[in-house]
Amino acid sequence: MKKQQGQYFLFTAGGHDPPTLSRSPVVRSRHDEMFALEPAMDTDMDETKRPLLALVAMIVLISSLISIYLTQQPRFAGINLLPFEGVGDVLAEQTMERMPQGGKVLLLTQDMKLPALQAPVRRFLEAIEERPDLVVVGTEELEMEFDESFAPGIMGISGEKFLGLVAKYPEVDLVISFIGAPNLVDEQWATLQAEGCKLYLVSSFEPDIKGLVAGGRVDMAIVPRYAPMEGVAEDPKTRRQWFDRLYTIATPETAHELP
Repeated sequence: MKKQQGQYFLFTAGGHDPPTLSRSPVVRSRHDEMFALEPAMDTDMDETKRPLLALVAMIVLISSLISIYLTQQPRFAGINLLPFEGVGDVLAEQTMERMPQGGKVLLLTQDMKLPALQAPVRRFLEAIEERPDLVVVGTEELEMEFDESFAPGIMGISGEKFLGLVAKYPEVDLVISFIGAPNLVDEQWATLQAEGCKLYLVSSFEPDIKGLVAGGRVDMAIVPRYAPMEGVAEDPKTRRQWFDRLYTIATPETAHELP
């Protein structure tokens, strides 16, 4: 029962229909007195204000949650860069081991100035300083792009752009992509391999990585680990411990272990 402007109205329901407000005034009885609702706002005003009140309530709720979150965080909380630096360290180790005679290296990175994206590149460059025969001839910062030939929602480097960058450095021996695999067709892969240029990847869980590595088109890839590794520290402290916990190295010999 709902009261409006001094009268009482009953909520009635018929069959499976939702309760409706009867516009017929009813006689106030002792039973009504027990179950009567509080006086309501004017109907027109209530319908107008309800969305606004809901919005204000939502804003207050979100603001409160943000405030609680911020007050629970360290005052100068920062990003843990050790996992990303570990990727750079291991990438440098693998490069120095696999290229004992040295060579010219081209790096492909994203143009986003984020610490987590810059850390692997920075550590790689620092680590290979002990090998003067490994020369980084260029670092290309690229915007990730959509390409009609990519799978829906996938971003990456088009085959044409990738081969154009390789052609820009004709004597390059190794291309290291920190932004995953280029989108090459079979003829473009054949062109790359005919030039004797190796390709290393730092990649996420891209669907084609296993096939590319197993088929020898990608010589080495660092990808996220899909299952825990036995004997890895549960509370990693060093860059290498973080790497072993979160990442794995895929080569043509070990690609079958990828999911």
